Amino acid sequence: MDILGSIMSSMDKPPSTVTEEEKRQRNARKQQMEKWKLQENKRIQTFKTKIKARIEDFMKDPKAEKLKLEPMEKVDRALVREITDDAGLTAFAFGQDEVDRHLIIWKRVCLTCLIYQ
Repeated sequence: MDILGSIMSSMDKPPSTVTEEEKRQRNARKQQMEKWKLQENKRIQTFKTKIKARIEDFMKDPKAEKLKLEPMEKVDRALVREITDDAGLTAFAFGQDEVDRHLIIWKRVCLTCLIYQ
């Protein structure tokens, strides 16, 4: 063993500043966060499944030109936009954030679609 190694091994370690209660609380928060992540992932998958089904029905209906969705959070609107982009559709958001912001989906882009929502 070299001199530095012998000096380091003989030194006392710094005292722990974290109490057992704090460790317990950290673990509880970590478990709570993991549980929340799993719930959120499940909610997102359920939401995607429902939206995909609605969009598929919309695409199959030859008479339907647009599909107006209910107001939703920004994250959900982003998921819908991702799905509509993959399907080759166009989606625009209307309304005020945090109040009634919603998407309208069109099979094709046209100026009258935007004017006569």
